[in-house]
Amino acid sequence: LEQILPFPVSIDLNGCQTAVRRRAPLSGLTATPARTLLVERLVAARLLTTDQQVEAPTAALAHEALLSRWERIADWIRSNRDQLHMRARVEQSQQRWAQQGLENSLLLPTGVPLEEGRLLINSAPHLLNSDTADFVRRSIAFHNLVDKRKRRVRSVVTLPVSYTHLRAHATVIDIVSRISLEN
Repeated sequence: LEQILPFPVSIDLNGCQTAVRRRAPLSGLTATPARTLLVERLVAARLLTTDQQVEAPTAALAHEALLSRWERIADWIRSNRDQLHMRARVEQSQQRWAQQGLENSLLLPTGVPLEEGRLLINSAPHLLNSDTADFVRRSIAFHNLVDKRKRRVRSVVTLPVSYTHLRAHATVIDIVSRISLEN
């Protein structure tokens, strides 16, 4: 059950930030034979519903009450709440990025959002669908490239400054030597 819960469960970022059910692609829920069997049993027991959306078949928990009244699900949500919050924020950014033309300026910004993305990729990749994981990886790669360019610009700027500093230092030493020789 814990293997499929990341897909139909999320955190509502508006209001009281409670766990909410959501539609998830059926393909993500049925990635292995064991998960397929579990999904079939949950559908047969009417705990999970399926539907055909525009893109593909989806599934959702049959009722919001399952999130708090089914102890196993409630425990899973409590133990994963922080990561579910992070995922909800990252997914919100990913959806905005996708809707507005995949602009680099809408990738995860440096600071907390990017660090949350890194944390999810490294410690909870099972919580991310492939689109969100790709978004986080693109954000990380973009900021790595920006940092690399900044370092390159600093080294290009520092080199002439260092050369100028060395020339000035050599000139001072030359002047001091000449004065010493004259005296």
